[in-house]
Amino acid sequence: MRTGDGTAGAGADPARGRDFARERHALLRRQLRHRHHRRPADEPLRARLLGRDRAGHDESVHRRPLERKRAAQHRSGNPRIRALRRAARPSGGGGRPAAAGRSPPVSAAAVLLVVASGFLHAVWNLLTKRSGDKKTFLWAAQSVSALLYLPWTWHDLARTELTASGWFFLLLSVLLHGLYMHLLAAAYEAGDLSQVYPIMRGTSPLLVPLAGVLLLGEPLTLRGWLGVLAIIAGIALLSEASPRPGAMARSRKALLLALAVGLAISAYIVVDKIALNHVTPVVLIEVTNIGNALVLLPAVLRSGRVKAEVRQHKWTMLLGGALMPSGYLLFLFALSLAPVAVLAPMREIGTVFGAALGISVLKEKGGARRLLASCLITAGVIILGIAG
Repeated sequence: MRTGDGTAGAGADPARGRDFARERHALLRRQLRHRHHRRPADEPLRARLLGRDRAGHDESVHRRPLERKRAAQHRSGNPRIRALRRAARPSGGGGRPAAAGRSPPVSAAAVLLVVASGFLHAVWNLLTKRSGDKKTFLWAAQSVSALLYLPWTWHDLARTELTASGWFFLLLSVLLHGLYMHLLAAAYEAGDLSQVYPIMRGTSPLLVPLAGVLLLGEPLTLRGWLGVLAIIAGIALLSEASPRPGAMARSRKALLLALAVGLAISAYIVVDKIALNHVTPVVLIEVTNIGNALVLLPAVLRSGRVKAEVRQHKWTMLLGGALMPSGYLLFLFALSLAPVAVLAPMREIGTVFGAALGISVLKEKGGARRLLASCLITAGVIILGIAG
């Protein structure tokens, strides 16, 4: 029978009492065996436990530890519990926690958006290269884009409240995009699509880590340096040194302009990422469309070739006006699904698209070398984005 203080008499359950006494005696013998762990303060408690064990088999002292031990043994033998424990372990093998700072996986939707964005970007650059007056073509395409996206923009503006900082980053984005348009037109006047396009797309991912190393003292991994070397090797292959003085000067000019375009790209990507905290992607696209058209307008009026260019390339202007914002709009939507540091290198897959279009559609020379160079630049950008 059980007493009021939780003790059990000797005759309550003889079999259970013998089992409990045996287990408790074994536990106490193990404790007494390791005498170097004993403390003088524990001696009264130890003597009291031994006295109770002899007198009445007081199971209230060790009942809870023994129950926890039996419950743990039961859980360890349960296959369902073992499966749940394995599923809860972090990945990486050996039950070790995942490495700190590891980026979360990128969704398939973000990857598809970025690849489609790179392809559309290469296509409208092809249309720009095929045009007569590059600035006039870009001005007309930007004007068409502004008209196409005006209803959508009006809808988004109704639920947008701009602060002073929002206006600042919008205006800064307009200036950087306008500079990009001027440099892009000049680069395509000086060089081929399969030469200029890979250089300008690979420059932006190259400048950011190098600036971190040189200016901020940030370390770069060995694989990151391999990515840098791959990009530099690709740009060197596209520099195309020529023994003819005129061709050499033209190639050098195209190279410098392509590098300047890449610098402008890296600047407006960072600013646009901040601007997206204040406006929707559609509003940002529309503001840059209108800004680009206004920035290019003085040069277009000075050229006096608007009518001739529209008459000759009106359909490509319409197509370019639809593709220009669409490609970048897809990239901006992808930025809402994953970090810019992960997606910006992926977008450079358009480097290969641009080189392939220039070689196959425009029949530009040096196809094998330029395609190899574009692959080197793309590989370097991906390595930098993943392991740099």
